[in-house]
Amino acid sequence: MRLTDTSIRRPVTTILVSLVLIIFGLVGVSRMPVDVFPQVTLPSVIIVTTYPGAGPLEVESEVTRLIEQRVGTISNLKDITSRSLENISIIQLQFAWGTNLDAVAADVRDRLDMAVAQLPDGASRPFVLKLDASMMPVLQIGLYGNIDPLTLRDAADDLADALQRVPGVASAMVGGGTKRQLQIRIDLQKLTAAGISVDLLAQTLKAQNLNFPSGTVSADGREYLIRLIGEYQDPADVGNTLVGMKGNAPILLRDIAQVEWGAEEKTTIARYNGGSTVFVVIQRRPDANTVRVASAARR
Repeated sequence: MRLTDTSIRRPVTTILVSLVLIIFGLVGVSRMPVDVFPQVTLPSVIIVTTYPGAGPLEVESEVTRLIEQRVGTISNLKDITSRSLENISIIQLQFAWGTNLDAVAADVRDRLDMAVAQLPDGASRPFVLKLDASMMPVLQIGLYGNIDPLTLRDAADDLADALQRVPGVASAMVGGGTKRQLQIRIDLQKLTAAGISVDLLAQTLKAQNLNFPSGTVSADGREYLIRLIGEYQDPADVGNTLVGMKGNAPILLRDIAQVEWGAEEKTTIARYNGGSTVFVVIQRRPDANTVRVASAARR
């Protein structure tokens, strides 16, 4: 009653105090951070294992199933979801809410340590990742249209590069579409006449330090994957690469092979309304605001 009596006796003071409280409330609301994915720890663990050179079926039979058997009896485990892709196995373990994720992750690592010896040669040691809200994509952008698939993928790569520079963006990953690849098709008769083997040619190209992320050398039904990093910018420059000598005459790559841009074999397929598309998936940094990052990316 004392507060009520004071309010009645001093109405002006009461109104001023109420206005101050309202103003402070509005200021506080305006400065309150808003996030689509607030920072929470989800009861999930992801296990990633790489197996270079293996196809999806090999990855599933030799890696994914083995790991699933090892971790399938962990306490509070509700669900196991796995994806066996070319060169990589991804397994997600979903646990009941309230599970101590640190303890679970330690248990998973212990079980994986015992499974390492049974993994095939060439497979990496599995690594464990605790899933949190910051790993959820902030934005997914789909590119599609009646244009050349290689051009569409190039446009997506350029867009991803631009999005990487947006404040708060941790990564912009491209998926789907047809990736451009440098391809070298050898004329076996010319190669033999030059006295060069396919293996030697592949080693020579690697040593030349060319500026392409990946490429293939194909001959006689066999394909050699090469990774090229250096200064050249187009197939014509690569064709001028010195690959051997015949007497005093230099042998250039273009003398024994055709060098051109081609399409890399697809390992993922993305579709939108039934048509082929390329996706750019944007993830934010853990300390960044989802709404602000998404707005900046759209601009």
